[in-house]
Amino acid sequence: MMNFGSMAAAAGVGHAAGACFDQVAGMAQDAQRQRGETMVLIAHREQMVIDALSAELALQAMEVRTATSASELLSQVGRGSDLDTVILDSRLFATSGLDQIRKLVVRLGKTPLILFAGTLEPRIIALLLKAGVRGIIPETLPLKAIPSVLYLVGLGQVFTGGLSLEPAFDDHSGANALTEEEYGVLRRAAVGDTNKEIAAQFDVTEVRVKMLMRAICRKISARNRAHACIIAREQGLL
Repeated sequence: MMNFGSMAAAAGVGHAAGACFDQVAGMAQDAQRQRGETMVLIAHREQMVIDALSAELALQAMEVRTATSASELLSQVGRGSDLDTVILDSRLFATSGLDQIRKLVVRLGKTPLILFAGTLEPRIIALLLKAGVRGIIPETLPLKAIPSVLYLVGLGQVFTGGLSLEPAFDDHSGANALTEEEYGVLRRAAVGDTNKEIAAQFDVTEVRVKMLMRAICRKISARNRAHACIIAREQGLL
C-alpha cells in the first residue's frame, strides 16, 4: 500500500502523535457510521495515488469520485454539488495555480478543499491557507491517516500536517514594502518590457531600473526577475 511516510507529528493537532491519531480514526469511523456515506472527490494527476487512496477511503464507507485533469475536476464541481470534501493535487493547474485554487475555493463554497503539499513552498502553503484551503497533506503522512484528516476538517479544524509555514507578507516586508516606483517597474517587467523600455517610460536610466529590480527581488525573496513576476502574480498584485 502506498505510504506518505512517518506518522509522528502528523497534523495541526498540537503535539499528538500516532496514538492520538488512532483515537481520531476511531472517532471518525463512529461518526461516519452515524452520518452515512461521505462523498469525496479525489483530483490527482497520478492514477496510482487515486487508486490507493480510493481503496483506503472505501474502507471507511466513503464514496469516491475521481478526476485526473483540471477540466474533469471543474466539471464535477458546481452548484448543487453533493460533494463533502475535495482532495486536490495542485499540479493539476499547470499555470496560475494559486489564482485557480482561490477560484476553486469560492466555487466550492462550504465544501472543504484539501491539498497534497507535494513540493509546494511553505510561503505558498501559507497563502493557500489564507485563501481558504482547509487542509494540507504532507508527503510524510501515511495514506491510512487521510480519513482522519477528513474527519478533523469536517469538524471545522484546519489541518497543516505539522508543516512549518512561513507567514505571508506582512506590513513590514515583501510586496507591501515595495515603493510606488518599484511596483511600477515590476508591473512593466511582468508584461515583458525590457530595462530600456521601462527606463524610457519612467524617464530614468537603465542602471536605475536594474537597481530597482534588485531591490524588488530582495524584498519579495525572488531569485531573479522572472521569479519576482511569478511571486507577484501569486500574490494577486499583477
